[in-house]
Amino acid sequence: MNMGERVTFNELLDIVNFIEIPIIQRDYAQGRKDQSEVRNAFLDSLFSALIRDKTYDDQPSLNLDFVYGDIDNTDTLSVLDGQQRLTTLFLLHWFLAVKYNHLTEFKARFTLKGNSRFTYKTRPSSSEFFNALLSNGTIQQRYHALTKFNIYQTTESSKINDYTIDQLIANSTWFFSAWKQDPTVQACLNMLKAIEERFALCNEDLYLRIVDSDNPCITFQFLPLSKFGLSDELYIKMNARGKPLTPFENFKANLQQTIKSFSEELPNYDLAARGGVVNGYEYFIHKIDTDWADLFWTYRTVGDKHDSYDDELMNFIRLIILYQYIIDTKNNDRGCIELRKH
Repeated sequence: MNMGERVTFNELLDIVNFIEIPIIQRDYAQGRKDQSEVRNAFLDSLFSALIRDKTYDDQPSLNLDFVYGDIDNTDTLSVLDGQQRLTTLFLLHWFLAVKYNHLTEFKARFTLKGNSRFTYKTRPSSSEFFNALLSNGTIQQRYHALTKFNIYQTTESSKINDYTIDQLIANSTWFFSAWKQDPTVQACLNMLKAIEERFALCNEDLYLRIVDSDNPCITFQFLPLSKFGLSDELYIKMNARGKPLTPFENFKANLQQTIKSFSEELPNYDLAARGGVVNGYEYFIHKIDTDWADLFWTYRTVGDKHDSYDDELMNFIRLIILYQYIIDTKNNDRGCIELRKH
């Protein structure tokens, strides 16, 4: 049996351009609030592997078992097994880069063409979040400023600061409130908070440890799906998506595909978040999960068990369709009769 190539997360980026969690996968689960036992046990294992002095310790590196997926012609890895482990590893790399002042190096390594080399396709908002996390240039400075301030304010040696990394991100100007509704984004924030609690008191530069390929601390066995002669259709049958999309999310996905399929050329728009001018499709998929979502977030039904703005945005879209229908049929008696029926 092919045991795969033993690599670190950092080395995987030498093999592929992008690591993508495809839409067939569920949302990120390890960071969910109800997964604290699994989360803490995994972080304990990662922490132990990183602080072990391999100069005097001949124990093998921590091996996280198999990671496999399909690599397309753009050298993008579509992850089919290993989603949870890879997401946690990415977040750990990011936090250690912030904590030990290596964010510039991290961004140079983990971004390509202005986008995060690790991303989710389960929801557009998840992809936007990972891009924003790597494009922000002040979070490292803000983190250290708050950490230093709170160290002087606290008398508890186990307490680093009152302002946790998840709060720092969520209160940033680039963070859209509507992202809090995205289960993957919320789980990432929970995981980053747990990572901070586990790693904050360690003064050794663990970022240099985790990216060290000569003496790797954490590895996994990478297996491209093509080596098995299998397609991702088989995996879809084996691994059902963990959480279904809401009716509005299904509508939004269909609308995005419809806009993308337009044969006529769409107008261009200036979009600072994407670094300049983008086409109508790119503009729509960005706005629907950021600025427009933030606008309708404030009108959601607070206390509703879904805590969602879906109905409000859907009603707005219905009104636009209705008004357009009225304009199109204002001189059409039959159209007015049909409208009255509804």
